[in-house]
This record gives sequence, C-alpha cells and structure tokens, in this order.
Amino acid sequence: MRGGLVAATILGLLVGGDWAGPMPAKADLDRYERTCRTYENRARFLPRDGALDFVTVMADGCAAARWSLRDGAAREQRAAVRYLERLARLRDTIIDMNMTRVFGEGAEPYARPRQADGPLTPLDEVSGTGEILIAHRMGLFAAFEDWRAEAGTLALARPE
Repeated sequence: MRGGLVAATILGLLVGGDWAGPMPAKADLDRYERTCRTYENRARFLPRDGALDFVTVMADGCAAARWSLRDGAAREQRAAVRYLERLARLRDTIIDMNMTRVFGEGAEPYARPRQADGPLTPLDEVSGTGEILIAHRMGLFAAFEDWRAEAGTLALARPE
C-alpha cells in the first residue's frame, strides 16, 4: 500500500496537480519518453527553419507535449495524452512493420535477416511518406492539432 502511495505521488508530480482525467500509468509515461527520444534522435540534425520535416515537427511537439503533461491545465493534459499515445502507437507500428520486413512474421529473438545475401537497403524499411500516411490513418494529426489548440499558439516553443 505504501509503495502505491509513493508511486502515485511521484506520478502526480510528473503529470501535475490538476489532472482531471485518467492518470497515465508509469509504463505509459515511460513509453512516451522512449517515443519522444526516438523522434528527437531522428530529428537531431534536421533543420528547424523553412519547411519542416514530419520527424522534426513530431520531435519538437513530443517535447512540448511532455511539458503540457507536467504543467498544463487539465484539458491540455488530456489532449497531450491523446497525442502522445497516438505517436507511441505510430512508433510501435513502424518498428513492428520494419522488423517483420527484415526478419519475417513471428521471428525468434535471435533470428537472422531474411535477406542474408547482402546489406539491407532503404527499400526494406517503411518510407517517410509511408510513415506520414500511417500517422494520418491513425489519427495522429488530428490529435496533434487538438493538443496544439489546447496548449496555445506557442505550443512548439521549447520550455526553458
């Protein structure tokens, strides 16, 4: 009982005091963190001016949405959770698709790539365009816009 109270207190500090929806579990918060790191790493050296790449927008949005979870109003927090959950599902889906393409369906943990006679090529992965189409189909863009509307126009500005 005491451990549960401590965990709830820690999660309350991470998410903020005026949370009015279902509290994301620690496992979900960890998953959001891994998802954000994935997109942030992919966007690390991409330009932040001019026409922005999908990965850059998602990386910067992810960082700001985590801030919304911690310090935003209740509606903003709920919108951030919807966005982060869809982004995490997109990441998981892309990883699963790429793993299946390389190792085959239901591969064992120590499986060798199906293309054992040469290096993998970009054609073996889900393309950037494919990722955007999957994101659209999953409702990621709608969740992103809903969160931005709740967070305000400066939602993508990095908090200090």
